Amino acid sequence: MPENRTVITKHGILVQGNIVGDIGGFNFNNLLIQLTASLTLLATATFGVNCMASQVLKYKKYYSRAMVDQTADFSQVGHLEAMPDEELHAICRRRFIKDSGDRTDLICRLVMDDYAGEIPTPQVSHQASQDHLGAASLSVAAPASRELLLDSGR
Repeated sequence: MPENRTVITKHGILVQGNIVGDIGGFNFNNLLIQLTASLTLLATATFGVNCMASQVLKYKKYYSRAMVDQTADFSQVGHLEAMPDEELHAICRRRFIKDSGDRTDLICRLVMDDYAGEIPTPQVSHQASQDHLGAASLSVAAPASRELLLDSGR
């Protein structure tokens, strides 16, 4: 028989619980309430940040411009869609735009380059064609008030 023996006596209050109910039930109303509350919170936070950025902060002019995306004018898309592929490639080459890809790529590039109709063919003045020693200027008018000057004879 052992010579040492340890006896542990515990005293306290015994608490017993009777658990009843369902675990993990789906309720469509609770889903709608949670989604509505989440989206409202997100919209409020977005509105607050946008107001701060465009009205209060130091670089508000820059933030205001960065918040708005400006897109091209799509009024010429119907006109461009009616053109054959060869003509679209030729217009892109004349405007110094990459002319590879499918029709959609070509039309998107032309729209983003402010295409507003056909570019007139270059005209060389009579005086410039006779003056072989002087510098002749060739001017090509492009849409959106851009002008491309080419100098020849230098």
